[in-house]
Amino acid sequence: MSEASAVDERVGPVARMIIIVTAIVALLLLSAVISEAVRMLEGRPLSGLHEQLHLNRIAVTEEPCVRQAPAGTNPFFQPLGNCEFLLPEYAEADAYSIFTRHSIVGPRSSWRVLVDALHLFGALSIALFLTVLGVTNGMRGRSRINGWARKLWLGTTYTMWLTGFAMYRLQEDADTAFFPRITPEDMPWLRHALFAAFSISFLNVVCHANLFRPAKLKPLLVQHAISVVAWVPLLVVLFYRLFTLDTMQFEWMYTVELLALVTLYPVLDIVNGWVLFRTQVQGRPYDWDAHRHDNYVIFVVMVVSSVLFFVAFDRHYFFATQLPPAYRLGLTLAGTVGWVASGALGRWVMRAARA
Repeated sequence: MSEASAVDERVGPVARMIIIVTAIVALLLLSAVISEAVRMLEGRPLSGLHEQLHLNRIAVTEEPCVRQAPAGTNPFFQPLGNCEFLLPEYAEADAYSIFTRHSIVGPRSSWRVLVDALHLFGALSIALFLTVLGVTNGMRGRSRINGWARKLWLGTTYTMWLTGFAMYRLQEDADTAFFPRITPEDMPWLRHALFAAFSISFLNVVCHANLFRPAKLKPLLVQHAISVVAWVPLLVVLFYRLFTLDTMQFEWMYTVELLALVTLYPVLDIVNGWVLFRTQVQGRPYDWDAHRHDNYVIFVVMVVSSVLFFVAFDRHYFFATQLPPAYRLGLTLAGTVGWVASGALGRWVMRAARA
């Protein structure tokens, strides 16, 4: 379909209802975020409903954390974990929240609560925008609400990158008990590279999903360059560890799981970069509506995979024990497997190859 092709701009009654219901749910959740942030800033105890949720949370078992699989066992089916635990100063603080175990201690806690609330505000907003786009013909849509959703999605993603960067830079020492990591010596340079490569990949995809409508080409090229600079040393280190670390240790298993999550992202940069080279340098024609819609789907897959990656490591809210790596990998790759099985990946790659 060409850029000038006409698309029905009417929004049907079912789509309208889905948008309205999603907007109401998003507003309710956003009001809860604001209320929770204010409570944490003021240091007030949990509300009655919140306290009930806290009391009914999944209890962590007394089983010790395992960082090395027993000899003769399959490490993929052992409860290897990063030994995450809840620090007393978090659990005993008046501002403690079941929705976040960080941002409530340390000298910069007020700023961190504010940044976290803004980041979550952006995440819920993006969920609404993606829903609007999904029921209004995706990135091929030409309705007015579709146009507003794509612009707000693009702007909010950049805002979330800024708040995510602030969250990353404002971490306290106690946060190392919350954020999954491989080893302490990874910090700072490897975590900096991981943050830059991981986060900018989201910006690249959302820009391709909105390329020329309204995203600009030059900022996207700069983002691609930064992404490549960050990915190269990061992948070198990760693959080096994959072939040198003890396969019975958590450090090796976490490397496998991290590669399962992030190896796709450089592929996205390569394929999307190839499309830009063929069209902008060699002047080849291209179906930009299809390209935008492909990247809209990719963005959804990235969000689902990232959320499930962190959920899989939880042993406090969703799971009472540490999930074995095989189950964690299944959760992490669920979105990607669905994307591949639907044929969307093949169509995207073949379209780019024919550019």
